[in-house]
Amino acid sequence: MTPRTPEHPAIINRPDLLSFHRRAMFSGITLFAWVLWFYLFLPLVSAIAWWAGAELFASYMLDPHERTYLITLMFYVIVIVVAGLVIFAWSRYNQLRFQGHDRREATPSVSDTMIQARFGLDAESLRQIHHSQIMRFELDDKGRIISLSTIRARPRQQDRIA
Repeated sequence: MTPRTPEHPAIINRPDLLSFHRRAMFSGITLFAWVLWFYLFLPLVSAIAWWAGAELFASYMLDPHERTYLITLMFYVIVIVVAGLVIFAWSRYNQLRFQGHDRREATPSVSDTMIQARFGLDAESLRQIHHSQIMRFELDDKGRIISLSTIRARPRQQDRIA
């Protein structure tokens, strides 16, 4: 007996149905959980940093007599925050600009007669293409198929089920 998958997922995730306040509340709870997780792992991080020689970092960067390193470090932090804010603002702008405007269209289906006309194929060659998984084509200068050979045939439906 094979196990059946349930018709409905165990967790329904539809944030588009939530109000702004509820989404903000869930985002706040998630942020709190991440901060708590990082806080709980701080002893491990500090132990690894101590083992790796973090006291050298503190002696150079946090030296009260030499502030140039700390200023450089703060400059790096400011650049990273500004870059993150610019990327966030740009993505939010695009989200508001293109919200609800889906300009993509499905490509029209190609019929067998269109394929035969484009590549100069007869019905038997087209049937061979449909029943092959891997093929080798040789084309002329105008893009018409000169020769084709089947490298691996597509498995039949009965073979795929078994």
